[in-house]
Amino acid sequence: MRSASLLTLLPMILLSSAALAEDDSSGALDQLLGNVGPLLEASEAYHSVEESLDAPETLVLDLARCVDLAIAQNAQVLVADTEVALRESQTGQAQARRRPEVKAQWAYTYVDGLDQEIGRPVVQRLIGVDGYAPDKGTITTGLTVTQILYAGGQIDAAIKASQYLAASESWRAEAVRAEIAYQARTAYHDALLAHAIVHVANEALTVFERHLADTEALESEGVVTPFEVRRAQTEVGARRADLASAEAAAQLADLNIRRLLALPDKQPLEYEQDLPHAVPDQDGATLKATALAQRPELRALSDALAAGHQQARAVKGKYLPQAAASLSWINVENGGQVLPDGWQINVGAQWDLYLGGQRKYEQGEVRARISGLKLQHADLERLVALDVEQALIRLHEGTVAMKTGQENVALAAESVRLAKLRYQEGFGTQTEIVDSALVHTQAKTALVQAIHDYYVAYASLQKALGSDRVPAGE
Repeated sequence: MRSASLLTLLPMILLSSAALAEDDSSGALDQLLGNVGPLLEASEAYHSVEESLDAPETLVLDLARCVDLAIAQNAQVLVADTEVALRESQTGQAQARRRPEVKAQWAYTYVDGLDQEIGRPVVQRLIGVDGYAPDKGTITTGLTVTQILYAGGQIDAAIKASQYLAASESWRAEAVRAEIAYQARTAYHDALLAHAIVHVANEALTVFERHLADTEALESEGVVTPFEVRRAQTEVGARRADLASAEAAAQLADLNIRRLLALPDKQPLEYEQDLPHAVPDQDGATLKATALAQRPELRALSDALAAGHQQARAVKGKYLPQAAASLSWINVENGGQVLPDGWQINVGAQWDLYLGGQRKYEQGEVRARISGLKLQHADLERLVALDVEQALIRLHEGTVAMKTGQENVALAAESVRLAKLRYQEGFGTQTEIVDSALVHTQAKTALVQAIHDYYVAYASLQKALGSDRVPAGE
């Protein structure tokens, strides 16, 4: 059905384009305009087929559930969790160097010629010992245990560095969750705004349709001219176009919600609009101090900086000697006295005196990394304080806008009432009604926009503080 609808549209578009190419006169334009009706019919048929497809059960979202689903299902959060698991695995690898290594060995060795007269028998006759040389085929089994005794502090430093890096990655994952939570809150408020504007557009259309009906009634009584009826009809058409635009914006907002929450493309959504009163009751200085103490990005950098210091310690350990011990047991079947069986104990030490300057440059690399992390931490502190300040400014702006918006909606509603009364009594004009109704629609749109902006600013404050818990007042 989808292909048929598209194939219906395509020939009309091609024919219209060809007509314009052959003749740029009004005839070609008339032909193109004449295709608008069939095009609209085909498009409506296409959308009716789309809407008739089976859809899953409607998902009812409030703000908290929207955030929870985004954190649980968004791909960016899942990827961040895998990075945490990777760092934790690296910590385990570093800790493994503290433990002994145990290796088992089995081998079969075949040497051609040992059973020939010039081989093993000759050697045995010369030394006068039977079984001195190995047989032609030997089987070797063994077990070796190796333990590092001292590595100049490198192992301990590597373990601590990996632990700090794992903690840093955990805070980075927390920062990803905070970002996704912020995006989910913003998308939720965007969707509420879009659907609220649809409601406003519907109300405006209803008002203008009633005005059109009143104007047509007055025309039938000879009170107004046909021009005023045409003007009312034009305004109704404009409001229908506004409604269509608002509905398209609401559909796009729903698509964004589905993307963030990893929902199916055709998942129906419904929103609960009982938003809590969100007003912080602490001053800016206190909120900034809170943000600096708990922002996950700052804590991630702090742990990364601690890991850098441990890496510097590990590089210094390379200048010190290293010691290790091993215990081995070996058995060589048919090996003769040349390859004896039994236990072997080895204890040794190694001191790398010169490695071509490698350790010097490794120290320079670590120092540069630590310096860069310090600069990032200082810069991020300034940005965190700025985030808090910006959120507070926008909250204040939203508060003023909401208060003003409520007053403007009330004034605009009264203007609409007076304009209608004057028009019905023959003292007013249609322009007054249209203008007052448009102002009323704009006032309601501005009010819902102000409410949206306030809650988005509050979400920004939550993200700036690094916590969903913002100290709230009445």
